[in-house]
Amino acid sequence: MSENKSSNNNENTVLISSNINDNINLLQNIYSNCEDIIFRKLTIQNVEIYIIYVNNLVDKLLLTEGILKNISDMQELSIEKLKDELPIGRISLIDNLSQGIDKIFSGEVLVFMEGNIKAAVINIAEYTVTKETQTEPSIMGNKDAFTNNIAKNIALLRRYIPNVNLKAHSLTIGRNSKTSINVVYLNNIANNKIVTEVINRLNSIDIDLILDSTNIAELIEDNPYSPFPAVNVTERIDKVVGNLHEGQIAILVDKTPFVLITPAPFVSFFQVSDDYYNSFYISTLIRWLRYISYFTSIFLPGFYIAITNYNHELIPIRMLITLSSQRRTLPFPPIVEIILMLVGFELLRELGTRLPKTIGSTVSLVGALIIGEVAVKAGIVSAIVVITGAITAITSMIIPSRLLYESVIYCRILCLFFSSIMGIFGLLISVLFILGHLSNIRSFGIPYTYPLSPYNKEDIDDILIRAPIWKIKKRPILYASRNRLKFRSIRK
Repeated sequence: MSENKSSNNNENTVLISSNINDNINLLQNIYSNCEDIIFRKLTIQNVEIYIIYVNNLVDKLLLTEGILKNISDMQELSIEKLKDELPIGRISLIDNLSQGIDKIFSGEVLVFMEGNIKAAVINIAEYTVTKETQTEPSIMGNKDAFTNNIAKNIALLRRYIPNVNLKAHSLTIGRNSKTSINVVYLNNIANNKIVTEVINRLNSIDIDLILDSTNIAELIEDNPYSPFPAVNVTERIDKVVGNLHEGQIAILVDKTPFVLITPAPFVSFFQVSDDYYNSFYISTLIRWLRYISYFTSIFLPGFYIAITNYNHELIPIRMLITLSSQRRTLPFPPIVEIILMLVGFELLRELGTRLPKTIGSTVSLVGALIIGEVAVKAGIVSAIVVITGAITAITSMIIPSRLLYESVIYCRILCLFFSSIMGIFGLLISVLFILGHLSNIRSFGIPYTYPLSPYNKEDIDDILIRAPIWKIKKRPILYASRNRLKFRSIRK
């Protein structure tokens, strides 16, 4: 097969050979680990023909009736005749493979014929109608969500990343369910060691039934007993595309729209798609509100117990007098009051998720207000406890990840326990315990607190703040070991 150098991009341009097997062997090597790419072989009039396309990106009716049927009816088989006689689509001819390698990812079909030094590129793209995300709504930007069909989900990713470097490694898990799994990553960016580790962990799963991607997440996490999630979950296409370009790996599971993303360090759960559709000023402010809300929802109840039971000196004297007067007629100690309020808010939250969407949020909000007011009037709890519980509940709702919220509950219980025994010193002990636990967690070998610990100055621009896009030039070094440079900024 002949080759020459392209003067435009200094890459090898491989001319199409008259030997069809040479062309197909090269393409199969290029498209390795792209198992959604179909190589369809035909033999008509003793002439070998290959039709190459991406599953679910082309119109199957046009493929069958418009291309296959017309090729079968042709009297003289050649690529030039095919262009003249085929009545469908936009048809162009190419004489080198580099021109056609990425075209199939836009819904085009490559047709090769034995003895021809050209190939036909036929556009019969089929555009899949996507649904709008329900669990991760946003004000601006893309709102497309994945479907329950894994093949269509891969095709959706192909539309966003029409590049041969997007690989999809296929697996089947579940002795009875036979659930299809795809490990998706960008071959020119992702860390090969992490990709191999993800595939090995998936291959080691031996189970009867897989119903959802969260089943997979629980089976492959580094720290199964930790309340902190080490695998992220999303149904947003744009979020998965963005994470793939950071060097992370997506795990798609059939029959569910929720995609797993790994590695997933702690700070990644505070990053949402809206951050990159708004200005970096407002995105940084809102991100800080998420961090503050997360830690407030954990530590505020424990702090209240500490200062009311032990450390009265931390309360301003006038407020202390007010609190003391309120507590004279109350039947329960502060720890019981705060537990009652927090349990009540959690019950209302759960009720809101079980009721129809149109009334669920209203019932949970109004119910919380009514119960709080009635409890104060009945002399069961003090007003300050209701305020503390309300602030705790509101701040917990700002946490963008449902998985991360689960860690809040356990950490809050820990803080309440130590604060009720040792006051402010108990609260500090619980803080140290949580920080120590975070520092020992891994997400597929990546430290959970990365890039804060171990500290990496280059990767900090999109963590505590959302720096301008033109300033975030490099991908995280630990899970994007190759091709770290995103772009060369025009700004300094």
